[in-house]
Amino acid sequence: MRPWVDGAVDHPRLALYGHLVREALGWLDDALHHVVSLVGNGQIEAGFLEATPLLEIFGDVLLGWMHICQAQISDKKLEELYSRAGAVDERDKAACALRNPEIAFLRGKLAASRFYIGRVLPVVRGKVEALKRKETAPLDIEEGALG
Repeated sequence: MRPWVDGAVDHPRLALYGHLVREALGWLDDALHHVVSLVGNGQIEAGFLEATPLLEIFGDVLLGWMHICQAQISDKKLEELYSRAGAVDERDKAACALRNPEIAFLRGKLAASRFYIGRVLPVVRGKVEALKRKETAPLDIEEGALG
């Protein structure tokens, strides 16, 4: 995972998104260490209580990684296609997208990746903070209170 993220961090057009994915990997590490610590300290039920939130966090971060990989591949291919078409500025590039379905597709991939990484992935931070609160109320409910 990290080589792709590091490549994006150094990328002239994708650095912002690479940094966001790198930050999300740190949040995932925090969540994993928290759950492992719970289980390692004998709080197995509390650890199991975090299984679904942890899987959700993992899935969100994994999608961020997939998007940053796709963005790098799409950007490289777009630059090749723009160069062949002689497109130098954004106006030329947008015009190419109207004539070439592959360019339009790749621009869409980049837009989807930027949106996911920029708007959806940051929510992971709140999910990790909630997971680390170690709220065990479901384990504390008496059986008779469940109806």
